[in-house]
Amino acid sequence: MKYYFGIILMSVVILFTISCSKENKLEKNLTGTWDVINIDSVYLDNQWQFTFEECKKKESCNGSYFYELHSAYSDTSFTRTFTWELNNNMLTTTLSDNSDVHYTILEWEDDYMKWNLLPYPDDILELVRIK
Repeated sequence: MKYYFGIILMSVVILFTISCSKENKLEKNLTGTWDVINIDSVYLDNQWQFTFEECKKKESCNGSYFYELHSAYSDTSFTRTFTWELNNNMLTTTLSDNSDVHYTILEWEDDYMKWNLLPYPDDILELVRIK
């Protein structure tokens, strides 16, 4: 009985270690500027770009996003700053007005990510690293 308990306990420890190290790698991988190359959404369009600064302390993970809108009525662009937190592939950005935007990171590699915007799981953003 002790043998099986030991195996189960070791399995849990190994899974926890793998998930923590993967999240740490993803957190470090976010640093840089990302272009949104494809948006499959009825809510999002035009040009988006996210920049994540290196996160040295959990309470001060800073970033910004650039948004450019082209329409028949006006051309608008702006940059907004945010703080961000990563928790189990859930990326939360908090704007200066304290509003939160949540994304689930579905796929990620060194220079490519795929997100969806919550609460709209069908809204997919594909991003590539440019810096």
